[in-house]
Amino acid sequence: MDEPRFLLVDGHGLAYRAFYALPELTAPDGTPVNAVLGFLNMLQKVLEERRPEGWGLFFDPKGPTARKEMYDAYKEGRRPTPEAFKVQLLLLLELLEALGHRVTLRSGVEADDGIAATASALAAEGDVLVLSADKDLLQVLAPGFRVCRPQKVVSEFRIYDEALFREEYGFAPQAVADYLALTGDSVDHIPGVPGIGDKGARGL
Repeated sequence: MDEPRFLLVDGHGLAYRAFYALPELTAPDGTPVNAVLGFLNMLQKVLEERRPEGWGLFFDPKGPTARKEMYDAYKEGRRPTPEAFKVQLLLLLELLEALGHRVTLRSGVEADDGIAATASALAAEGDVLVLSADKDLLQVLAPGFRVCRPQKVVSEFRIYDEALFREEYGFAPQAVADYLALTGDSVDHIPGVPGIGDKGARGL
């Protein structure tokens, strides 16, 4: 399963990862480009190494999403998106379109929700590999579905399948939602259950 049939890319999350992983870089006119460079390097590396038959890139839309409608405090208190990242996101979308990559950006639907739905629809068609730094997507690991996660540096990746996830976490991928409900998630402002941490949640 080294060469997946389909590659689905969490564009927004991956660009954010690149933005903070690389030092500040600018074009001759002063435009910041570290997120653009890091993103394109990661995408090109995975395309060359995994050689999928087809691929698509998913980005978060502007404005509220279905998750915010379900839980009003979702992502409450998160720091504002840096202006240097906003500028690069627009530039990146223009570059991807110019390069002929298929980009999906759907109003009200976060990128990882779109990826999970698309991966489920493609499962019967062949092996699917998701490129994402978002741990939430690990919950949809299943036969024929893997997640490729960048490590501390943007040139290294670790590929999770269901077996590796069970080995590291000690429970099934489908229980990730329960695990996060117990531990909470400060990034998305999910409160969790008081007194229950990582070890206790895994045991439960």
